[in-house]
Amino acid sequence: MMRSIDITIKWLLPLPFMITLSPAADWVPLWPQQAAGSITPATPIVETVDQDYYTNTLVPAYEVYLPAPEKRSGAAVVIFPGGGYSGLAMGHEGRDYAHWLNARGIAGIVVKYRVSSQDAAGCQFPAPLLDARRAIRTARFNAPQWGLDSNRIGVMGSSAGGHLAAMAATPHAETFNEESGDEIDLLSCRPDFQILVYPRTGMDQPWGHGDSKRRLLGEAPSPELVARVSSYRHINPQTPPCFLVHSADDMTVPARNSLEYAARCAEHHVPVVCHIFSQGGHGNGLQGGGDSSDWSKLLNDWLSQNKLSFGATEDPTAAREPKADELQSFVGLTEEAAVKAAERLELAHRIVERDGEKYRVTRDFKPERLNFVIENGIVTRVTTG
Repeated sequence: MMRSIDITIKWLLPLPFMITLSPAADWVPLWPQQAAGSITPATPIVETVDQDYYTNTLVPAYEVYLPAPEKRSGAAVVIFPGGGYSGLAMGHEGRDYAHWLNARGIAGIVVKYRVSSQDAAGCQFPAPLLDARRAIRTARFNAPQWGLDSNRIGVMGSSAGGHLAAMAATPHAETFNEESGDEIDLLSCRPDFQILVYPRTGMDQPWGHGDSKRRLLGEAPSPELVARVSSYRHINPQTPPCFLVHSADDMTVPARNSLEYAARCAEHHVPVVCHIFSQGGHGNGLQGGGDSSDWSKLLNDWLSQNKLSFGATEDPTAAREPKADELQSFVGLTEEAAVKAAERLELAHRIVERDGEKYRVTRDFKPERLNFVIENGIVTRVTTG
């Protein structure tokens, strides 16, 4: 296992990203009955979903996305979407990650952990952490059925989800009276690696995030509780290897959160890689922004170097270049049919213009690709490059 510290400041030309869709999954409750530490609000609070953004998630659950059997590496990542502990960005910080991981032979387990903007919902600490610990154990429990190696179960989280992933990765040896002690809870909840994407790690610092702190801890938490959930403080030699990515222009969660976490990892000789980009903002998921648009390629390399992904170090989803006689075949197809045809032929593609408006909808890293121009839902022109 690597023991080097790699903290880099990057100014790079952007490259687009790829998402290869896996079959849709269904929600499975993390507990067969009532969740550990849950309460019943006096007034019913209803879960809502608005375009993949979930709120008032009082029943913790998970979705499983498995790669094709012939490409499974045996590794899995338990994914915690962000949302400031008041909601969950289940699309670009949840399922999109799972699809991306599946393309690399890695299973993705997307977790709907307990969050709400209402204190009466009972979603404050330790409820989200109990859900995270249960999700990691659930992945280990189901490892034989899902074709996983129980010693290669990691966590991935963005923003507040990164905070939750980091909490699960740091004081993982502690116990909670709320945990049931069933056959799942008897398993280890220590992740084997962690991927933190613009995470919050310092709830006790000005460079933390006040809204997340309020939602997780309430109006007037004790200093001891605030320190307890400041994950950078709890890094020790048993903390699992870590990949961090952040942007210097993140005004929501300053990059100091990642830098401090990386520095503490270095102090305790925990293998860590930390990439800080000049641009990218906050909350962009795989898309990144500015010079961070290709950050997922760095993650791809890290996963490969640590023997977590399937096959060689090359991007397993890199599409081939289009043949000359294939270009004209797309003209006249509907937008949906053209996209499906390109994916079926393993061609890189993107929509660059729709009804006169410029778009940048990309499907992979390849510099040579099909560029679709769409008018009234029909492909009217195709170029490459």
